[in-house]
Amino acid sequence: MRLFPTLCALLLTTGAQALAPEAARDLFRDLEAAVAQGELAQQQDALVELADYPLTPYLLADDLRRRLRRAPDPALDDQIDAFLTEHEPMPPVRRLRQTWLDSLAERSHWARLLDEVREDDSTALQCHAIHARIQLNRASEAELTAQALAFWHRGRSQPEACDPVFAWLEKRGELTRDRVVARARLAVLEDQTGLARYLARQLPETDQPSIRRWLDAVRNPGELRHIENLDGDIAAHAYKKLALRDLEGAGDLLPALVQRFDLDAGQRHEMQRWTALLHGQGHNDEALDWFARLDPERMDDFARGWHVRSAIRQRAWDTALAVIDAMPADQQDEEEWRYWRARSLAATGRGEAANQLYAALTRERSYHGYLAADRLDLPYDFNPNPLTPDAESQRRLRDTPALQRARELRALAREYPARAEWRLGTRDLSPAMLEQAALLAFDWEWHPLAIITLAESGYWDDLDIRYPLHLRDAAASAADNRGLEPALILAIMRTESLFMANAHSPAGAVGLMQLMPATARRVAEDIGAPRPGIADLETPATNIRLGTRYLDQMLERFDRQSALAMAAYNAGPHRVDRWLPEETMPADIWVENIAYTETREYVKRAFSHLIVFRMRLGQPVGRLSELMPAVPAAQKMEAAREAADERES
Repeated sequence: MRLFPTLCALLLTTGAQALAPEAARDLFRDLEAAVAQGELAQQQDALVELADYPLTPYLLADDLRRRLRRAPDPALDDQIDAFLTEHEPMPPVRRLRQTWLDSLAERSHWARLLDEVREDDSTALQCHAIHARIQLNRASEAELTAQALAFWHRGRSQPEACDPVFAWLEKRGELTRDRVVARARLAVLEDQTGLARYLARQLPETDQPSIRRWLDAVRNPGELRHIENLDGDIAAHAYKKLALRDLEGAGDLLPALVQRFDLDAGQRHEMQRWTALLHGQGHNDEALDWFARLDPERMDDFARGWHVRSAIRQRAWDTALAVIDAMPADQQDEEEWRYWRARSLAATGRGEAANQLYAALTRERSYHGYLAADRLDLPYDFNPNPLTPDAESQRRLRDTPALQRARELRALAREYPARAEWRLGTRDLSPAMLEQAALLAFDWEWHPLAIITLAESGYWDDLDIRYPLHLRDAAASAADNRGLEPALILAIMRTESLFMANAHSPAGAVGLMQLMPATARRVAEDIGAPRPGIADLETPATNIRLGTRYLDQMLERFDRQSALAMAAYNAGPHRVDRWLPEETMPADIWVENIAYTETREYVKRAFSHLIVFRMRLGQPVGRLSELMPAVPAAQKMEAAREAADERES
C-alpha cells in the first residue's frame, strides 16, 4: 500500500476536529507504536485527527525511513524527495535524508545521489559523491583524482564509503610510494599508529624503515637519544611525549636534538613552548627561564597567559607586567589580564594606577569584578535590568513551527530533540528576537535554553533569566542536611549542567550536578541510600542529594576551603592534592594557576554564580575574598587532615 500520496490528501482535509493537548499526545504515542510495527497505513483516520499536530511530520518521516530500509524503490524515492523538499530539517527529517542517501549509494543510483549531496555533508556522503562522479564520468580524471586524494591524504582512517574511491586511486597508480609515506607521516603526527602501520605494509620492505623509525620514536620517545635521520616534525612530536614522561631530561636533551635533526626555528619554538608550558602547569620554578627563551614573535595567547601565571605564582610582578603589556590589545582587554595588571601594579608600588584599573573592573558582574571591588572595599554592582516582553514578537515566536515542535517534545519528555528544534527555530534570529525567545523559554520554564538563548543575544542583565530559582527548595533541603548554603548548591548546578537534569558529559557525568556514576554509587553507599542507576541520576532530587553530599565531602577533605573543594569537585581530589603549593599562597594566585583550563574557569564561574545567587536569594552577599582565604601549603593541609581523622577516631 502506498501511504504517502493518500496521506497527503487526508492531511489536507478540512474540518478535522482539533484534539485536546493530552489526547493528541496520547494518540501520537499510539501512532509511534504503529510506525514501529509497520502499521501506520492502517491508521489513516487517526492521522487525520493529528493533521494540525506539530509532530505529525515525525511520524511520516519515521515511517518513510522504515519503508526505505524494508523495500526501497524509485516510487518511494520520489515520495521521500517530495517530503524532504516540503519539510525543514527537523531531526527525523535529517535522519531520513541520511538513510535515503546511503540507500541511493548502496543501489548505485548515482545521478540522483549527485543531485542531493551538498558541500557541507559528511565525509561519507562526499566520498559517495566522488564515487558517483567516477561512475558517471562527471568530471575529468585529473579533477576526480584531486578530489579523491583530498580525502585520502589525511592522518586518520576514513569511512568505509571512501574505500571504493581509494581503490580507484590505487588501480590508477595514484597511491605512489611518496604519497603513502606522506600519509603515514600525517598518521604518526596524529597518533594514529595503527593506520601508519597499515600504510607501511602497503610498501615494499625496502621503503618501510622510515615509517618504522617514526613509530619507534613516538612509541619509545626515550630512544630519541639514539635515533638518527628523523623527520623534524616527527622529532618535535616525539619530544613532546618524552617531556610528558621526563620533563627535566627532555629539556636537557633539546639542544642536542635541535642540532642532530637540523630543526628549523618553528620546530625549535614548538618544543621550547611545550617545555615551558609543562613547567608552568607543573608549577615549577624553571618555567620563567623557559618562557624567556621563546621568540616573542611566535608567542600565542595561550603561552602568554601561562607566562603571566608562572610569573605571578613566583611573585615576579615586573615580569608579569611586561608580558601583559606585550599582549595584543584584544588579549590585554580580557578581564583576567586587566585584573592581574592591576595586581602587578599594586605589588610594584604603583597603587594609584592599580586602583584605576580596579575601579573599571568593578563595573563587571564577574569573578574578577568582585575581587576588584574587594580590593577597593566597594559594594558589588549587580545592575539587574529585566527584559520586557513584546507581544507581537512573542506571538511570532509561538507561531514558529520549530518552536511549536520543541514545546511538544518537551511535553513528551523528549529533551534532546526538543533542544534540536529550539536551535533550528532560533538560529537565524536577530539579537532583539533572541532576547524575546529567551523570555519565551523562561515563560515555558525551560531554563537551560533561556540562559543559552539570552547569552546568544549578547544581553547579560536579566538576572531572573540568567539565575533562575526554580530549584531553590530542593537546593535548600539538600544544603540544610549538610550544613551548606543553598546558593552554593545552585551555583554548582548552574556551572555543571546549566540546570539540565538529563545532561550527560563526554566523560560520563550525569545530571544537574554532573556526578560520575561510580562516584554517585560510593556516595550513596556512604549515606545508606539505594544504589543509583542512570535514570536515578537524571532525577533532580536524587542527583542534588548525592551531589551535595559529594561536595560536602570535598569541603571536609580540604578543610572547608571553597576554592579547593570546587576544583576537586570538577577535576578530582587527587589532582588538587598535586596542585597544593609548597608554601601558603593567596587564593586568587592559586586559582589562576590551576593546571586545567576547564577547572580553572569552572572555579571562577562557580564563585561568580555563588555571589549572584546569594543576592537572588536575599542572603547577605558578603565578600568573595572572604570565601577565598589563603591556600595553605600541602604540608599544612595534610596535617589538618590527619588531625581531623584523629578527632573522628
